[in-house]
Amino acid sequence: MVFKNIIVIVFCLMLHQTTFAQETPSNSKATQVGSQTLTTSFHYSAMGGERYSNDDDKGTTNVGIGFDYLTFFADKFAAGPKLNLHRLNDGNTIQTSLNISLKTAYFFDNGSNTIPYIGGSLGHLFVKYDYGDKNETAVGIQGDLSAGLALRKGHLLILLETGYTYQRARHSLTKSKRTAKNFYLSIGFGASFYKD
Repeated sequence: MVFKNIIVIVFCLMLHQTTFAQETPSNSKATQVGSQTLTTSFHYSAMGGERYSNDDDKGTTNVGIGFDYLTFFADKFAAGPKLNLHRLNDGNTIQTSLNISLKTAYFFDNGSNTIPYIGGSLGHLFVKYDYGDKNETAVGIQGDLSAGLALRKGHLLILLETGYTYQRARHSLTKSKRTAKNFYLSIGFGASFYKD
């Protein structure tokens, strides 16, 4: 319920920013062609699905860290590599996952220091399970849809983001394919690189 409320708030802020903004061209160089951003983010995830359900069929939560490096290939449109690392210990199993994706994002930049954005990514997922007496791996795909706010102060950025993640991975021991669906919140810190 908290995730749904946050998503609604983010979209309301985005709508306000794009609808009621002054009709002036953006003088922001941070989202123009050739500019780049580098961010580190910290994630809190509510995880469910076959990969994360425990014995009483409830999901679980975990934390993770991510890195993005985006280049603006058109004004307000950016793309680049994304890397996420998550570690989960539910008492019986330690799961470590690595996701390497291509991320794209559109920034609703009108020159303000508060910039709403939407994004998505698709890439490879690698998971290692440590059951104590044996190990297992899983390989698959991961896709994300996200929305957030970038708070800008000069070249520095703070990013507040929420999103939905879908994972599908084939396990090495059982040979079965399992899915996972995650809602997440994240806060990121980064920098924009452009010529003043």
